[in-house]
Amino acid sequence: MYHPTLVKDQFGTHFDTPLHFRAKCGFDSIDKVLTPWRQPSPPPPMGAPPVAISVGDKSRGMFPLGLGHSVHYVRKRLALIGDAAHRMHPLAGQGVNVGFNDVKVLVDVLNTSVDLGEDIGSIHQLMGYEATTQRANVPMLMATDGLKRLFSSDYGPLAFLRGVGLNATNGVEPLKTALMRHAMGL
Repeated sequence: MYHPTLVKDQFGTHFDTPLHFRAKCGFDSIDKVLTPWRQPSPPPPMGAPPVAISVGDKSRGMFPLGLGHSVHYVRKRLALIGDAAHRMHPLAGQGVNVGFNDVKVLVDVLNTSVDLGEDIGSIHQLMGYEATTQRANVPMLMATDGLKRLFSSDYGPLAFLRGVGLNATNGVEPLKTALMRHAMGL
């Protein structure tokens, strides 16, 4: 399938058609230019994400913000980490901190497997990663989702309680410090 404006030269010039490209670049054979457009692309596998075929000038990308969580983080010889395993509201950058913790836990599990001389891809070894990270991730996912819902509401009594809670948290230094340290992954 032919897609216009897919071809750029090294200076960023767009070509509307393969013929325009051929004339500009001086190709001897039209087949050298047209062959990539004549070959049909195989369909993506079922459940695969969409494939980008072009990006237009001034185009925009969009990613949904919200809560998402995989029930299982591991299969034999496979481990999901970071946004592949979970997606949370972008509150105070917690998604990246949770992802960093996933990496740390997975590295620890893999190192332990190597030290014990066991298969690092076995489901038995990887289940330790899943159990540890889900125990840490699910409460954080629930907390960020709860905060998002709490601060998205204009309901009067809830707004009042939210203000009281924030002032109380700010006024109790040990609680404030503990929450900040937890949010930073310390």
